[in-house]
Amino acid sequence: MLERLWSLPTLGRAFTEPFRDAGASAAKLAAARKVLANGRRLIWTDDLEVPHSGPLYDELTADGRGLLIRPNSSRGLQRSELNDIHVFALKDR
Repeated sequence: MLERLWSLPTLGRAFTEPFRDAGASAAKLAAARKVLANGRRLIWTDDLEVPHSGPLYDELTADGRGLLIRPNSSRGLQRSELNDIHVFALKDR
């Protein structure tokens, strides 16, 4: 768990049920939209689901509250992407 790794309090979960395929895609997108609809900022990293361009990307990043990162599936998040997350997390503090 991330909480234990980084000594964080328990983090809320977007969903707790196991999903596969199209169900997982829909659940992840719904969770991302819910974060933004609740007025919160979104950092979404996923090697398959995160859009990197197009209308959905535009929707989720339109007001600067969404950071979407699609890391290479064979390498995972890289230092530059972690730096992007760090800078985004410090914005508007």
